[in-house]
Amino acid sequence: MRTAYNQRDSVFKFCRQVLALPFLLAEDIPTGLEKLKGKVGTAMFGEWLPYISD
Repeated sequence: MRTAYNQRDSVFKFCRQVLALPFLLAEDIPTGLEKLKGKVGTAMFGEWLPYISD
């Protein structure tokens, strides 16, 4: 994931969006997380997103 983060702007933006989730209202966080999950494949973030959602 580090290589993709350093080389692809879309990965950087996605990671920043995930890290911004705590700044949403508490009731909006699950919806925001589901929207982000729909944007990416699970190959790169398959282990990371479940960790964030727990």
